[in-house]
Amino acid sequence: MSTYSNWVYTRNPFVRPTKYSLQKLFAIVVDHASKLKHGIANPEIDMLFQRFEPISTLFTTHYRNWKVSVDFGRAATKELDELLEELVSLEVEDWDIRIRSVFPRSHKNYESLMGTGRKVFTKGGKELRINAVVALADKLATFPALSGLYLDVNTVATLLKEKRDEQIQHLKNRRDSLEALREMRKTVWTYLFQSLAYLTFLYPESPQRVTDFFRMELLRSTSTSPPSPFFVEETEEEEMPIEFDELFEDDSETLPTVDG
Repeated sequence: MSTYSNWVYTRNPFVRPTKYSLQKLFAIVVDHASKLKHGIANPEIDMLFQRFEPISTLFTTHYRNWKVSVDFGRAATKELDELLEELVSLEVEDWDIRIRSVFPRSHKNYESLMGTGRKVFTKGGKELRINAVVALADKLATFPALSGLYLDVNTVATLLKEKRDEQIQHLKNRRDSLEALREMRKTVWTYLFQSLAYLTFLYPESPQRVTDFFRMELLRSTSTSPPSPFFVEETEEEEMPIEFDELFEDDSETLPTVDG
């Protein structure tokens, strides 16, 4: 086995600049496909375009689907947050008053219904707050004297559960879209590298012709330590960081994206 696998010229130059930015990779792919298309009068460039265009189209479609899933996830989370604020935070005082109109604070039934106080409905993660409303509705169902209140609370509980299920589904779609995009990214890197190699073959004495097919400002390294001109340290490639997801951390209030 060769001991020169870390020779800089055999390493894909598209990996490092785009490893942590799908947005940057998307821009490079769209730009490269467009520039190849403009050069199809040259049969060699046309051949490259015909080879690159399908993977470019597939990647850009996956990217746009992911961005849509992010937007839907944000919208679903915002809608659920607003419901929790409007339907719970503003309603819970009325619920408390209506319960006390039947059972005074000192009554054991009041304690069983509202013993933990209002805070459980207004503080904490989404799942905890929704479960508190559902639990209250279940308890109210056992008290005929509070049947009207039961209907109101149960309506809110049902709506919150529906919106939470919708939010979770959107977040799962976002996660699945992101994972598919990350997996496809590896193929896109390979296709870009192959394009670069063939363009270098076509224009061995005109490097400017080669760079004209890429957005070089997106490929320039931002590292403060210049690499060795011939060899680079062999290090294990890091994967793109996993996003902090509300699906698993209920207290998170924002939906992060890959590019921030």
